[in-house]
Amino acid sequence: MGRAGQPAEAATAFVDLASREARSVTGEVLAVTGGQPVTV
Repeated sequence: MGRAGQPAEAATAFVDLASREARSVTGEVLAVTGGQPVTV
């Protein structure tokens, strides 16, 4: 992509994690990378 992400592009992930449906999601890390692979 070659550019910095915008807050609106990550907002859906934040809203989803704040929802009641995500109450069983624990200990996850969401990498907002713009499609670039992340190596650890």
